[in-house]
Amino acid sequence: YFMIVAVNGVDPNTTTTTGSILTFTAPPLTPTVTTSPASSVGVNSGTLNAIVNPNGSSTTAFFDYGLTNSYGSSTSAQNVGTGTSAVTTSATVAGLLPGTIYHYRATGTNPNGIGQGTDQTFTTSFPPPTVSTTAATSVNSTVGTLNAIINPNGAASTGWFEYGLTNSYGNSTRQFAVDNAEAYFGWNYTTSSNGGSGFGGATYLEGTGGGTYLSNASTDKRQIDGNDSFAVYAGTGGQALCRAFSNPRQVGTLTFSVRFDLSNAAGFSGFNLKSATGASFAANELVSFGLSPSGGNNAIFVAGSANQTIPLGSEIRGQIVDLKLDYNCALGVYTLGAKFRASSSYVSVGGNLKAVGPIATYLSFANFNNNGTNQNLIFDGLSLAASDSVGASNSLVAVTAAFTGLTAHATYHYRAVGLNASGTTFGADVTFMTLTPFEQWRQARFGTFDPNDPVAGNNADPDGDGANNMFEYVFGMNPNVPDVSLEPALGHISVNGSDYLTISFRKLQAAAAGLTYTVEESTDLVTWSTVDANANLVAGPTDQLDGTDLVTVRGNIPFSNVSAFLRLRVTIPAGL
Repeated sequence: YFMIVAVNGVDPNTTTTTGSILTFTAPPLTPTVTTSPASSVGVNSGTLNAIVNPNGSSTTAFFDYGLTNSYGSSTSAQNVGTGTSAVTTSATVAGLLPGTIYHYRATGTNPNGIGQGTDQTFTTSFPPPTVSTTAATSVNSTVGTLNAIINPNGAASTGWFEYGLTNSYGNSTRQFAVDNAEAYFGWNYTTSSNGGSGFGGATYLEGTGGGTYLSNASTDKRQIDGNDSFAVYAGTGGQALCRAFSNPRQVGTLTFSVRFDLSNAAGFSGFNLKSATGASFAANELVSFGLSPSGGNNAIFVAGSANQTIPLGSEIRGQIVDLKLDYNCALGVYTLGAKFRASSSYVSVGGNLKAVGPIATYLSFANFNNNGTNQNLIFDGLSLAASDSVGASNSLVAVTAAFTGLTAHATYHYRAVGLNASGTTFGADVTFMTLTPFEQWRQARFGTFDPNDPVAGNNADPDGDGANNMFEYVFGMNPNVPDVSLEPALGHISVNGSDYLTISFRKLQAAAAGLTYTVEESTDLVTWSTVDANANLVAGPTDQLDGTDLVTVRGNIPFSNVSAFLRLRVTIPAGL
């Protein structure tokens, strides 16, 4: 309802005049729709969200979605009521492509018309790698090569092997390095030893006014965890050092904690990854991160191929900050996360390293904040887990790892592991048995270690010299060439006017996996006694340069008036 009211502005005493009362009807309202961010986004699915106000009329809502803002697919309509306040609505969509950008938009309809939200996007994730552990190859008594096939499934991935004598494994080809600063009496770049594992000692890079020390209750009581923390002070000229990764890899996750007890007024204080030492902190840098005057006191400054900051929302100086750096040198990318110790989640940024390909081999730390006293960079809890890249393709990638120093005639378990941002995949457990030295000998000479093979078997004599393969092995002979001259031979020697039998024989060096050579003597071929080979050694051992030693041992029984016999017993361990 409405009417017009008129008042004479010249004479306020004039009677007010009103017009007639009329009516009008407001046009009905269409729904008010806001498209909200998607949630629970996975490899092949995601949940679309919106807020819809029916504005008093019976309203339904649905989502359009697709690979472009032309959409092409729609969800089923849902009833959101007849109220006049905002209602949250959502719909889960499935069957999506991995690693793909999708557009979506919410739409509400009622008898009065259509309301639409704005276009929004989300990106589905890639699946974890697909991993298949395959059979080991090139296995002999002490070495073997582990094999696997890994499909990165489109995301930057890394792979490694776990292995051991049981399916609990206990060993990994992944590099692990830790140092919590607790195993030092003092810490500086002139100290050759280091108290962690997987990191080298500190190496001086540049700076004339600062130095290093252990922060603890005896110095400044600024330690972060435990009794000790590493500390770099600026002095009047700053200081920069680096520590090597003992076994660098292409892909890694580096975590540690830091406290910037400094003014942040004169220069950068922080860390970087380097591909080589160089003559300065910045030389061969892949990415650096820390506090910088240009980044302010409330954000971590990051410099890869471009400069970025990680805002933490409040003063960083004097607070414990946890850092987590994920890097992939093969792809030239990184993600750095930072959080206050009390926070549960990292604030992260990602970018490109300054170079693609060179492997990160050093962690450097610098304090260039040479402005006054008590300018200290303190850090603790260094931890690195690193492995090799398998790329980011959708193709099968062969992964191998060769091992030495394995135990002969032992069963080993192993499995391959693949990792990307979407998760970790473990391949199946596979086993292999290392060869015995005799099996390795057969394999090298016959191409098989089958003890029942007609040519390579224990009792076979392929060269026809009367010595079977077992005999040829223990005396270092060639089973494919007649060489009877290398067989054990009897002789005699005169000692203090008495004659004694001798036996000369070749024996495998290092008593090849438990072989025992024992000289025995008898006067009647019934009762035998052991000859002390060391006490009665006549000649040798003489290296024959073929893995055997030649020795000559005499008996204890003079054979002038009695019969004397010598024999050689070779004891072969079970399972040879």
